[in-house]
Amino acid sequence: MAKYSMRVAWSPGDGVFVASCVELGGLSAHGRTPSDAASELSEAIRLALGTYEEQGWTLPEPRTLREYSGQFRVRLPESLHAWLAEEAEAEGVSLNTLVIAKLSEARGQYGRTRTGPSESYRHIRNNPPVRAIDRT
Repeated sequence: MAKYSMRVAWSPGDGVFVASCVELGGLSAHGRTPSDAASELSEAIRLALGTYEEQGWTLPEPRTLREYSGQFRVRLPESLHAWLAEEAEAEGVSLNTLVIAKLSEARGQYGRTRTGPSESYRHIRNNPPVRAIDRT
């Protein structure tokens, strides 16, 4: 069997552990213990792969562990860049340190796990940064 990923998390609403496979469209199964949920998901994956084969569908690529460099580039409005730079200067820290602190704070505020788009993504999507208009 192909090596597909599994994520197991507790579902307080259902009172069970839920295991899911992102590569297969969020295919999921549940169980009373994490290993029960993983075992049920393994069987669901086996059945799903059988369906893929019967239908002649191309199998999704399995996810693999990734390594991260700790660096990425972000484009943002000039007004937001200016605000962050001014905030960093006022705090006496580098822009990098300030952004790390803000991201860490947001991560704590919105939580680490999510079943769909997190509140922070919804907030950003519904309240995109805007350029300040100088009316003086």
